[in-house]
Amino acid sequence: MASKSTDKKIEKEAKEICLKTLSLLGFDLTPKITKEEGAIHIDIEGEDLGLLIGQHGSNLESLQLLIGIAINKKVSSGKWIPVLIDVGGWRKQREEAIKALVERAAEKVSMGDSKAELPPMSPAQRRVAHIFVSEQKGYVSESVGVGEDRRVVIRKENG
Repeated sequence: MASKSTDKKIEKEAKEICLKTLSLLGFDLTPKITKEEGAIHIDIEGEDLGLLIGQHGSNLESLQLLIGIAINKKVSSGKWIPVLIDVGGWRKQREEAIKALVERAAEKVSMGDSKAELPPMSPAQRRVAHIFVSEQKGYVSESVGVGEDRRVVIRKENG
């Protein structure tokens, strides 16, 4: 477990990297950085954040990957530190929407359908769906399809 001073140092470095990246992209935004449960959480609030989020969160996922690499190259001592970025609460809202999709799909399956398919999602969003399905008793999920058409399919556990 990292010490508080180490966490503060990591948060400081993460904020500097994030500020510089946002500035290079033409955004004048101040991120809020916290380190909890072994991950760095970056929350970015402001106006006109659509470009930063991108279609279906694609820009946000790319930004998270690049900033995560930069932070880990700067502060990591061999162990990868996950970096999670949320812009304008978009990621949290998307997780809630995915949870609602999973609940509706599970209900369809419980009413007699052999399976229910969710719409195509990014790998990160499919992971969220699989986690929510695993929390539902009696259901299993798998990803099917290729590329941008990859989606989650939900079935009864023994069906």
